[in-house]
Amino acid sequence: MPTSVLEKIYGNGPVIVVKDNMEDYVEFEEADQVEFFKRLDWIVDYDEVKNLSTEELEKLYDDTKDEMVKIKNKYSDLSQNGDCYEKDSIRFELLGNKLYSLSKIQYFKSHNLKLALPNETGICRLIRKFKNKIKEK
Repeated sequence: MPTSVLEKIYGNGPVIVVKDNMEDYVEFEEADQVEFFKRLDWIVDYDEVKNLSTEELEKLYDDTKDEMVKIKNKYSDLSQNGDCYEKDSIRFELLGNKLYSLSKIQYFKSHNLKLALPNETGICRLIRKFKNKIKEK
């Protein structure tokens, strides 16, 4: 993980995730940051799924769920304690996050609702910063 990712997330001290902030966005723009997140297959890249059909999204969801079932079935004894079990356990949890994201996208697409995504890039972000500075004066 690039140090700049940690600095951006924890730069102002500890982060406590609660219901009110669990869907807040943090924008990562530096090339190494973007590349890092693109390599994580358990994070859904909205740009890659937004134009998928309902069936394609469902297949992606099912494939992810199947991978989770394989991990679960691999361990019949939950008392197993070792590197392999720990890695698979973490992988299972991360895939659960992916399922959550995919289900939200499916819901919004099937109900023709708009998904609230950050769109403050470039000039929009600069305008917002400018407006905030005016309010402070």
